[in-house]
Amino acid sequence: MTIAGEVGIGFSETSEGRDALLAFGANESSGGVLVSSSSNDFTGLVDDLEFTITGTSTTPVTVSVSQSDDKITSQIEALVTQYNKVRDKFQEVTRFDEATQSVGILFGKSIAIRIDQSFGRLFSGSFRGAGEIGSLGQLGIRLNESGKLEFDKAKFDEAYQADPAAVEEFFTAEDTGFSAKARSVADSLAGVGSGALLGRTDTLAQQIEQNAKRITAMNVRLDKQRTRLLNQFYNMETAIAKLQQNLTAVNQLQIIPPLGSSSSS
Repeated sequence: MTIAGEVGIGFSETSEGRDALLAFGANESSGGVLVSSSSNDFTGLVDDLEFTITGTSTTPVTVSVSQSDDKITSQIEALVTQYNKVRDKFQEVTRFDEATQSVGILFGKSIAIRIDQSFGRLFSGSFRGAGEIGSLGQLGIRLNESGKLEFDKAKFDEAYQADPAAVEEFFTAEDTGFSAKARSVADSLAGVGSGALLGRTDTLAQQIEQNAKRITAMNVRLDKQRTRLLNQFYNMETAIAKLQQNLTAVNQLQIIPPLGSSSSS
């Protein structure tokens, strides 16, 4: 930028803007394909990849791309952690303490058995139609003896590197994949409108309402019985008082002597 005169401002070009150029696929025997971009970002050269150019080079630059399972691994670890927390809570509400003879709120309840069986089938069962992988065990995910999940990351990494597409299909296959099955189990247990837990809650709420009505009716009957007993007590007290008055009057009567008899002095 230059100052023209005392009041005018003028501009002069110091460098000409140019598109970034990239020779894609160049090697010693071939110049490759020359592509340009108005920014330093290039897309569409390789499926699902974007290149950002940070500088120039007079020699070929080799870019190596490898698949990473870090994201899916972190999601599996989060699943294991969250489920094990749920398992701890489940064991708490279904406990039986022999020493204190106390039980959890869901001890012996059918809903507790259903929850345990549903998750057992989900994590230990086989999946048909989900590709080459048919169970979580093949990916290093299993239930231990206490019912908690364990994750063998080394076994998962091995399976993923061998066939990443099969692993992804196992989790994401529509209707038959693990995610779809897990969602189905969650909906059956806690889904809005049809979940077993909500159904159990509604049943308990109805029982509480019915018991409240029974208590109200019983209180009404007890009040009536109390009133009746108080009236009986009052009437009994009144009768006893009259009887005592009569006995007092009898005791005060003097013996009347027979006619014709005289008293001696």
